[in-house]
Amino acid sequence: MIVENDHYIPQVFLEPGTHEIKTSTPFAMLAMRIRSNNNDPDDAAKITAIREGTILNVSGNASHVRPNYDMQQLVALRNELTTEGVKLGSLMGMQGARGAVDPQTHLYGTAIG
Repeated sequence: MIVENDHYIPQVFLEPGTHEIKTSTPFAMLAMRIRSNNNDPDDAAKITAIREGTILNVSGNASHVRPNYDMQQLVALRNELTTEGVKLGSLMGMQGARGAVDPQTHLYGTAIG
């Protein structure tokens, strides 16, 4: 799953293989979710093999500098958005690619997450 700076998720890869990451923001995060089977004694080794077999070829070398947010203001706004967002009753449709989700709903989802 690719997560952009502003928490939009433009790509999710479900199949193994070579994938090109496309993002509209200068920085993105790659999150790997691997489902484990606790009933399979060999599963931990399989997961290790998947992790070790993952290769990222990154062409950029810029450093990510976190903005100097007013944390008190940021937390207050996030709390306000969370209070409004949970009234929707579901997190469905809050995350996804830019243009595929409603921006206000996405903002709620980002605050709640």
